[in-house]
Amino acid sequence: MTVGLLCVSNLVMLYAWYGHLRSLSGAPAWVAILVSWLIAFVEYCVAVPANRIGAKTMTLEQLKITQEAVTLLVFMPFSVLVMRQPVSWNYLAAAVCIFADKEEIGSEGVSGMLSQAFDKFMADLCEAQGVALRDCLANSFCLSADVTAAYDPSWASAFEKQNGTYAGRGVAFFKYTGSRGKSSASDANAELVGDITRLLDANNVAWQIGELGRLDLGGGGTIAFMMADWGAEVVDCGTAMLSMHAPYDLLSKADAYETYLAYKAFFESK
Repeated sequence: MTVGLLCVSNLVMLYAWYGHLRSLSGAPAWVAILVSWLIAFVEYCVAVPANRIGAKTMTLEQLKITQEAVTLLVFMPFSVLVMRQPVSWNYLAAAVCIFADKEEIGSEGVSGMLSQAFDKFMADLCEAQGVALRDCLANSFCLSADVTAAYDPSWASAFEKQNGTYAGRGVAFFKYTGSRGKSSASDANAELVGDITRLLDANNVAWQIGELGRLDLGGGGTIAFMMADWGAEVVDCGTAMLSMHAPYDLLSKADAYETYLAYKAFFESK
């Protein structure tokens, strides 16, 4: 009974909030306010009884969570059928951007990826939505955003010329990092790499793929393996730099822009 009444009240209130954008777009603001207020009165006539009935069996927190869940449930058909607005995956999924520090010294400390801060944030978020954290992480896919070493002819012996990344050729991807082959690394599956590169091609983003230096000589680690430990699909990507991590390093502004476009396409992807 409570959920049914909340569905009706949300539908009415959504029309009060947004219906005037379509049906009264040319009317003065005071007319839209007056009409919306009259519609909202009908919503209160339904919402108040719904909450009174629900309060007999649910806590205030449970009522609020139910209300939010119903809002999302009702909003999607309202957006499509009434407002003629398309629904994208963003209504059903969430994107999170993590800024982590201390990667070069083991990702420790409160701002490193080994901190419990991110786990707690995600656990609170999942708990509020009634989703198990392990299920959320296992159904996630990530870009491990870092920088990489561009082929440097001044130190050519440290690189694989045929498999390296170059300045000026776009955002760089690495199926695996680590050293001595794949030691201490995350290895992205071919399907994920294919999905990401197809996404970039569809958005006209320049990209390249390579390795971190010559086998048994070059190499390096990222935090990708930490996300892989959650069960999430993850691949390394970033801007290729000359003299990476040196006191003075260089990059192509074109590569930095292509990296931005890659991340933008990733966040906006379906």
